[in-house]
Amino acid sequence: MLIEKDLSKYIILSHTPISVLVEKIVENKDRTVLVVNEAKILLGVITEGDLIRAYVRGNTLHTIAVDIMTTNYKSILDYPNRKEQEAQAREIFKEYAVPLIPIIDVNKKLLSVISLRNYIRHIIL
Repeated sequence: MLIEKDLSKYIILSHTPISVLVEKIVENKDRTVLVVNEAKILLGVITEGDLIRAYVRGNTLHTIAVDIMTTNYKSILDYPNRKEQEAQAREIFKEYAVPLIPIIDVNKKLLSVISLRNYIRHIIL
């Protein structure tokens, strides 16, 4: 399936320590976690690259997600036209080489994701 609605392997809360979010990144294989609040409002994104930069800056395993997350992330608004969503995903993957694109509503509530892995599978198969 191109759009993934089971977000459990991707989401963490803003107060989650690096020690926990690293495990989540390894588990989901998409090199990214999505930082949300209790209402699942998307606050930011953390990639493997963000973790490396955090380490270089002297952050520890006790540093929390909100302190290292990127708030300038690429996302797609949810609406009924799935073909248009796929076209937007293609452009974002092509231009920014991100491994994961969150799909949000107008209030930034996280609804689903499109991973680059699933997108490539969708094209090939």
